[in-house]
Amino acid sequence: MKNKNSKNTEWLQKIRFNSWELEILLVGFVLVILFQVPDKIQVWSTTKMFYNSSLTSTVDFLINHAVTPIAAVALSSIIHIIIISLILYLILRGFWIAVIGLSSAFPDGINISRLNFFKKYEERLIAADFEKMSLGMDKVCSSIFAFAFLLITLVTTMMMLVIYLFLIIAVLFSLTDSITIILSSGIIYLLASLFYLFDIVTFSLLKKIKWKYFAKPYYYFYTFFHFITLGFIFE
Repeated sequence: MKNKNSKNTEWLQKIRFNSWELEILLVGFVLVILFQVPDKIQVWSTTKMFYNSSLTSTVDFLINHAVTPIAAVALSSIIHIIIISLILYLILRGFWIAVIGLSSAFPDGINISRLNFFKKYEERLIAADFEKMSLGMDKVCSSIFAFAFLLITLVTTMMMLVIYLFLIIAVLFSLTDSITIILSSGIIYLLASLFYLFDIVTFSLLKKIKWKYFAKPYYYFYTFFHFITLGFIFE
């Protein structure tokens, strides 16, 4: 049993250490597809607005001329974040491969004496550690995806909050003619949304407050916004 577990552990470690090869192939393949997506989103948004430009209903007007462009911009932003992240990943991973290649070609490190450099330059080369550098670059490459996912979460949350704002205004327009009620409701929702965004941007600063008269109400407040912005999916 122990031998079987040991073999499984070795196999998993081998897969983990060699996963970068598969990562590069997948990243290249995904990039080819993603470069074509922003134009498709723009065409979809423009077409939808053009064919529905004659609509006179307030709700339809807000959906087609506010919600649709916002969704298109958000989706386009998400795609560009992914593209930039993947390109940065390929560049850094290429540098990482170069460092690995150097460490393989020169396992004993740099032969500084043969370079015959000035002492100050030699001190800089002595500090260079291929193994430490490769491990650092590997961590950075792995962290790129996490950072990109964080940005995508933030963009999606902002998109959902803005879309809900326009939907609330559209519904209120269909129910009442009172500008005061519409503006008051919009402002209250906007302030609540900014309060929720502040907690996200500050990495859950508000959730660290343990004063019960704030923490308990805020828990239900956060849970509600977390649900309507699809935060549970990202979580």
